[in-house]
Amino acid sequence: MEPVSLEREEGNKLIFISMGTVFNQQPDFYHTCFEAFRDSPVTVILAVGKCTDSNQFKNIPPNFRMYNYVPQLDILQHADLFITHGGMNSSSESLYFCVPMLVIPVMGEQPIILKG
Repeated sequence: MEPVSLEREEGNKLIFISMGTVFNQQPDFYHTCFEAFRDSPVTVILAVGKCTDSNQFKNIPPNFRMYNYVPQLDILQHADLFITHGGMNSSSESLYFCVPMLVIPVMGEQPIILKG
């Protein structure tokens, strides 16, 4: 596993994006994230899962760090925002570290967790 860099430009917020371990093969979503944050003063850690080939992505913005896997608990301790699928574990961990979430549900229980 490659070490995760938490380096960021001074004053930049840290956004962590992970759509979980099951339904994370979402290249269109990742491209949308690239466009949304490309010129923003943020650093983005993007976890795409072990089945997503990161070589398929061209022109990844310089403020993005893309990984197949990251130690989520370690990242959440430093994150300013967590963009997530809203699974029970991810949501609980984000709440534990008081990290605001932007939830994009992809499975049955996730809208329920979002409302909770």
